[in-house]
Amino acid sequence: MADEHEEHVFLIVREGCPVCEQAERELKDLIDEHKIELVDIKDSRFNDIKSKLDINKVPTCVIAVKNGNEVNYDYCSETEKAKQSD
Repeated sequence: MADEHEEHVFLIVREGCPVCEQAERELKDLIDEHKIELVDIKDSRFNDIKSKLDINKVPTCVIAVKNGNEVNYDYCSETEKAKQSD
């Protein structure tokens, strides 16, 4: 039996962040269509993502790739990755 493979995109945000709010407005259609899921930094799911990626700035786009029971996280782009070290 083949391993289950899933990909899911998260937008990491912080409540009250004006740039995050702008990103949410711009991505509203994708969020409404469940193609992108918002994760606030106070959300317990953020802790799992943060344990695998060095996230220092929001908003940040992250992709979760699940193969069987293993979940790996990565930035959605090199631009997102570079933003974290600025």
